[in-house]
Amino acid sequence: MVEPKGHGVLNAPVKPGHDGGVWGGTTDQSQHAMMPLFCPTKQTIISLFSNFKKLNDFRPLPTVHGVVFAFFVLRPSHLPLRLWHQRPSLRGDPMPIQHFAPPPHVKAPPLSFATRVGDLLFVSGIPGFDAHGALPDGFEAQFANVVVNIKRVLDEAGAGIRDLAKVNVLLTRPSDVAAMNALYAGAFGPPPYPARTTCVVQALPDPKMLIEIEAVASLAKG
Repeated sequence: MVEPKGHGVLNAPVKPGHDGGVWGGTTDQSQHAMMPLFCPTKQTIISLFSNFKKLNDFRPLPTVHGVVFAFFVLRPSHLPLRLWHQRPSLRGDPMPIQHFAPPPHVKAPPLSFATRVGDLLFVSGIPGFDAHGALPDGFEAQFANVVVNIKRVLDEAGAGIRDLAKVNVLLTRPSDVAAMNALYAGAFGPPPYPARTTCVVQALPDPKMLIEIEAVASLAKG
């Protein structure tokens, strides 16, 4: 018994002669790929590939020394259109990254407010600065500014609060957890809410910062 080389669609053992053995090679979905097969009759070949709908892709060749040769061609057209045409990563092409810069009047560290890759939008951690770059003292005021800024970033990307899939909330004071939950329910509701992680950290970049929220949103339109 001879084992086939490669890792193609078929990986069956080969036995020389007229016993219906099959030989399969590697395939490449990004281009036309051809797998040579051999077996005694075309009917045997068809039965081996009964799970494929496009049986007309079998191309029988003349018998050579009593063995019928045929080729099965695997083309990208066999993949669902959505997978092939809308998912460039399946073709080996890198997905472009779209960047959303901070507003010109905002003094921000070297980062993008958000980046889009495919149907996912990644929103950077948003602190509670107001439109003038000032940071209010109270927790409620900072939370309100965070929500306004997140909504602005989402709107720029063509999304909204209901498109959020995951939210991470960073607090600097454990005493603010209850107030945050109450404010959060109104700002990110009604249910169902996004998935969420809440952490109380030792500090944020600015000592006056009491809260920061980062998020991931889905831009897929079903």
